Amino acid sequence: YGYLYRVTTSLVVNGKVADAVDTLTGFRSTRFADGMIQLNGRTMQVHGYAQRTSNEWPAVGVSIPPWISDFSNALMVESGGNMVRWMHITPSKQDIESADRVGLPQAMPAGDSERDVEGRRWDQRTEQMRSAIVYNRNNPSILFYESGNESISEAHMAEMKAIRDQYDPNGGRAIGSREMLDSKVAEYGGEMLYINKSARIPMWAMEYSRDEAARLYQDAQTPPFHADAPDYNRNQDSQAKEDVRRWWDYYRIRPGTGRRVSSGGVNIIWSDSNTHYRGDNNYRRSGEVDAVRIPKEGFYAHQVMWNGWVDVERPATHIIGHWNYAAGTTKDLSVVSTGDTVELFLNGRSLGHGTRSSGFLFTWPGVTWQPGSLRAVASGRDGRRSEHVVETVGAPVALRLTPHTGPRGFVMDGADIALVDVGAVHH
Repeated sequence: YGYLYRVTTSLVVNGKVADAVDTLTGFRSTRFADGMIQLNGRTMQVHGYAQRTSNEWPAVGVSIPPWISDFSNALMVESGGNMVRWMHITPSKQDIESADRVGLPQAMPAGDSERDVEGRRWDQRTEQMRSAIVYNRNNPSILFYESGNESISEAHMAEMKAIRDQYDPNGGRAIGSREMLDSKVAEYGGEMLYINKSARIPMWAMEYSRDEAARLYQDAQTPPFHADAPDYNRNQDSQAKEDVRRWWDYYRIRPGTGRRVSSGGVNIIWSDSNTHYRGDNNYRRSGEVDAVRIPKEGFYAHQVMWNGWVDVERPATHIIGHWNYAAGTTKDLSVVSTGDTVELFLNGRSLGHGTRSSGFLFTWPGVTWQPGSLRAVASGRDGRRSEHVVETVGAPVALRLTPHTGPRGFVMDGADIALVDVGAVHH
């Protein structure tokens, strides 16, 4: 986590300050070699999100005050994210500065056509990269400059690298592009969602886990009873399990497991978005939070798995889903955990140990619902334990309003936004 410093540059004439400018910046060291990323001397496996540069909100779009950007970007960090890859075009200065404040490393693109281009179109991209570097080179959370959302030629990569070397020679940023698996010029790369290993430049997946699930659809046993449909149409429970399976692909070949390793990947997308979609709805639902940043189950799955720089550092456990069903309901139960074994208890009675898969996922098939409490207790070989409890709740009796505000509270200046969560209070 980087500290920010205000650096004042003064022009002094005859012993008097004639002009001065303040720059808010930070200082850190980086290294991109041996297939790994190092930040301040410590190896870091990338785990985070590929988010549209618009980073928009319902109704108001991109017209939001800075504290709203901080609220959203800090939630990425809270879920365990250590990287946001803004997609296709340079992000707003507001989001870049927000990432500095909340401690969220970022990959900054220039401009993109999802393929290499020539002539004036390529010139425009290099001009965009130059301008973006000059404008944002004092923002320490930027670790990567992205030259395209597809591979580019070695000659074009060399052009981009020369721009970086001219305008930000000592900024500690790697410059590369998506793909670039065999490039001798790029300083990082990685495919969209496949598993790449490297002993040379770091490779990280740039858009993995594309399945979609609206927050409305909890599981197949909860109204409106949304079972998995063909491609991209999951429910929350299913999407969370898919998040575990997909992350395991990268975690199992993390730094420390061999000479050629994966530097991780970013899950697409952070928040449900009014951008292109692949499911049945006319908006993108693959976020780990919904459009107003209310977490889905995948958020908590990531929180369990993404709690370290490379290896998990703290024991954590999460029961996927809730515990309110109709009498006679039977379902498979799943728990995400860093433990080596997980035992499940229903109203104090053991349901045994779950079957482990994909490293972090534990499953109990065919559990019949009973009202009460469900408790998962995880144990590690090192003796550390963690647990999580979900309980049956009664009928709703009231609504609770939870406001979110900026540092100054709610400001009636015509530009602030009232962000209020509405939740049900149960017996």
